[in-house]
Amino acid sequence: MAKLEIMKITPQSKERIKELMEIAPDGTIGVRIDIAKGGCSGYKYEIDFAVDIQPMEEVIDLGFAKVIVAVKATMMIIGSTMEYKQDKFSSGFDFINPNESSRCGCGESFLI
Repeated sequence: MAKLEIMKITPQSKERIKELMEIAPDGTIGVRIDIAKGGCSGYKYEIDFAVDIQPMEEVIDLGFAKVIVAVKATMMIIGSTMEYKQDKFSSGFDFINPNESSRCGCGESFLI
C-alpha cells in the first residue's frame, strides 16, 4: 500500500520551491515547514531551507527537492494544501488547512 502524503503541494508551490533551490545555500536538500507560536491568533507557519532530515520528520520528495515537515508541525498540518500565491503587491506560500479553527485578519497567523 502506498504511503499517503501529509499534505498536497500545488504546481505553483513546486515551481517556486524549484526556483528557491537554484539560489539556496550549498548543502540544501529542500525546505522545512514548521509551526511556531506567534502572530495575533496563536500560531504561524515557518518555512526555511533544510540541510538535513531529523528523526520522525515527514518527507515529501519532489525529485529536485524535499519538503520536510517538522515533527511538532505534523498533527497541525496534516491534510493541508500548500499554495504559492503572487499578485501585484505580495507573494508567498499559503496553507489551506482544515485543522485551523480561525485566522487573524491579516492572514499571517491561525488558531487550531
